Amino acid sequence: MGIREKKAIKLVIAYEKKHGRTAVDCSNERCIYDVKSSGRLIEVKSRSAKGISFAVLQGTIKKLSKKEKGKFYLYYVRLGKKPSIRIVLPSILFKNLQLDIKFRLPASVISNQKEEKIK
Repeated sequence: MGIREKKAIKLVIAYEKKHGRTAVDCSNERCIYDVKSSGRLIEVKSRSAKGISFAVLQGTIKKLSKKEKGKFYLYYVRLGKKPSIRIVLPSILFKNLQLDIKFRLPASVISNQKEEKIK
């Protein structure tokens, strides 16, 4: 995790505490979200420029149960001199996700191939 992501998570935790919620950084716990805050499961995305487009990994979405989907928020943090935050509610997030298909080759496929020495 980079410096920008860590800074964005700290800003989200401060925001949550300011609004009376108990927030915990879960980004290092292999969770499918970055922050847990009073029942909210928060995915934090950040940018330092004006761009807003980003990816939510398909694997992340598939791992969420129906109950968790109702608690899964997206917090978009714009970093800079005047940081700002935009919160996408679960109902809006899941209604507007668009599938962007990307191909991935599992490491097991490569490791199962014959290895040949190169002079």
